[in-house]
Amino acid sequence: MSCGAIEEGIYRLGRLGATIHPSRTAFLRELAEIVSESVGIEVVGLAVYEEGLLAPATACYVHGPWGETQQRRFLEQSRWSPEERVLATRLAHRTPGRIYTRDELIEPQEFLSTRLYTELQRPLGISDQALVRYQAPDGAELLFGICATDHLQRIPQQTIESTRLIGDFVSRTWIRAWRREPEWMRSLKPTNRKVITLALRGLDDEQIAQELDLTYHAVRAHLKRAFRLAGVRSRLHLMQTLLQATPPLETSSADANGQVDQNAADRVNSAITAA
Repeated sequence: MSCGAIEEGIYRLGRLGATIHPSRTAFLRELAEIVSESVGIEVVGLAVYEEGLLAPATACYVHGPWGETQQRRFLEQSRWSPEERVLATRLAHRTPGRIYTRDELIEPQEFLSTRLYTELQRPLGISDQALVRYQAPDGAELLFGICATDHLQRIPQQTIESTRLIGDFVSRTWIRAWRREPEWMRSLKPTNRKVITLALRGLDDEQIAQELDLTYHAVRAHLKRAFRLAGVRSRLHLMQTLLQATPPLETSSADANGQVDQNAADRVNSAITAA
């Protein structure tokens, strides 16, 4: 377990939480990549359930060795009925913020007969799993999981401890950055979202055109459509509209510049020393 990797991950989470993300899948992707690199495990999954864990997922992303087709299978699975999403359903009745191994949620032999195992985890070579759920003040829930694949068999206890350490910061970053998508954004296509993302990051129209291999006029058309749908007249107003959908974070160990307070660093150091 690397103290430096976890601390660096916490800094990165702080920066991520201060960024506007019109693409919610892109936000989950960045979050999963940070966790994977910080904890040292290949497979990290994140799913957001705005109506609670027993409702279909709003968004889902799994960082791992699979392509786009397999990614879609994870998203489809996150929208199965509660009975078929047996691990999520059982986790919904457990303590939020505590990480559980798969064997703690269901007997191994019972799991082998579930649709989750036969149609998803066995074909993809997932051999072990640990899950935790977090709740936002508005009732939305984040399902956060790490997985071992066949070559690893079991998740090392040290990796589970690393995940527990960084999990609080993952939760805070999600609560800070996640926003319920405004109604007008639901009709946007991927290119629309990419243009908005780059505009909010400060790129001008020419830079966006070069980045996305579009013409200047195409970029202008995408932005005008976004302004019209959002009922705004400028990039500044668009940014303000998106920020209004972000719930305030009462306190955080990582501020808007990605700085970690000394107490947070001390907690990480102490826990790693004791492990």
